Amino acid sequence: MNATASVADGDAPSRDRRIFPLRFATYLAERFPPVEHGVLIAAFAAGNAFVAQAAVAEGGPILVGPRLLLAAGVLVLVFFHFRVFDECKDAATDAALQPDRPIQRGVVTLGEVKLAGAIAIAAQFGLVTLLGAEAMGAHVLVVGFSIVMLNEFFVGDWLRPHLFLYAVPHTLSASVIGLFVATAVTGLSVSVLPTAMLLYALSHWAGFTVFEVARKTHGPEEEKPGVDTYSSLWGPGGAAAANFALIAITGAVAAAAGFPLGLGMAFSIAFGVAVAGLGVASLAYAKAPSARAAKTYYTLSSLFLLAHSVIPAVVIGVARGVAWGGAL
Repeated sequence: MNATASVADGDAPSRDRRIFPLRFATYLAERFPPVEHGVLIAAFAAGNAFVAQAAVAEGGPILVGPRLLLAAGVLVLVFFHFRVFDECKDAATDAALQPDRPIQRGVVTLGEVKLAGAIAIAAQFGLVTLLGAEAMGAHVLVVGFSIVMLNEFFVGDWLRPHLFLYAVPHTLSASVIGLFVATAVTGLSVSVLPTAMLLYALSHWAGFTVFEVARKTHGPEEEKPGVDTYSSLWGPGGAAAANFALIAITGAVAAAAGFPLGLGMAFSIAFGVAVAGLGVASLAYAKAPSARAAKTYYTLSSLFLLAHSVIPAVVIGVARGVAWGGAL
């Protein structure tokens, strides 16, 4: 039996014999790091919740309460089930090109990870019932989109050879998830969310594409035969230029979301500083590409993604104030 078949059948070679909780903890540490993902998810939830509330109510403080906390908990499960779907899509490719990953080296089986993903989806539906019908409608949209992604938009054979075109429809999922948070904290349906929230949700599309391009931009010494990266396809300069264009789009659309809230100047200045900082990082990587420079560039791009959520939360929180309140 070859490696690809064994992974698909859930019986990877050299299987780890530790009890499942220890094996699963190893899997999470490598493929879904709790601290790293926890920080990003908390910021993502807060950024979307603050923009949504500020757009819906003209006065009063932004409420941090049970609905936001519950929405953030759902997001942890959502992002995990997206990870599981990625494992399912990429199992055969990873067996051939990424044998050091935990499923491929036998730490956990694909079947075990699938079961964890199914439990995560079921738990999501259970939690979202507490948030009402509008949030459930948005959540169904999120799950439906993830299923379409799992099936690679039904054109996988055409999409897969085109690295960037493959990424772009997938990163739209971030916008859909942002809309779910908005419905969860406001109780409104997606169809009536204000312009500011729609613009901010749209900015996630470019923002998460920034992260996607940065994580597949490497130093020349890191490139592997048969593994496409943006730096191997476009060269270091081309990859950096494309990513900076996405960074600028992200900042511009997110800043535009501030104008309907009366905070356009504050948003513009804050996002302008963040975009300028990544512009310098893009130039530094392009001029002297290396494994170390690529890692730094990826780290700074990740921080930009974090700032994309933190900036609206901080600006709105300072302008409007924050209070504990609200009820399910």
